[in-house]
Amino acid sequence: MKLKLVKLIGLCAGLCLSTSYVNAKPSETHTIKPAGYVSASAFGYSESNATQIVIAAWQKKAGSSKIPFYRCQYIGVGPGWQCRAWGYA
Repeated sequence: MKLKLVKLIGLCAGLCLSTSYVNAKPSETHTIKPAGYVSASAFGYSESNATQIVIAAWQKKAGSSKIPFYRCQYIGVGPGWQCRAWGYA
């Protein structure tokens, strides 16, 4: 028995375009779920070093190549800089 695959393109949460394949049988539906909201934090010896680390950590966690929102602050202990990144993948 051959099953017909239908390609659907839908907007996911108004932020990204996802592609889903729906089997001809209504009981067998497969969709791709978006990663959603992701946050990460990192430390570094300079502001640029901490920024690179936190963006790479966020991208790995989100499975995305986007650049997230981020903020860094000098904390004066340990490595010295702390950065946080957040956003939707």
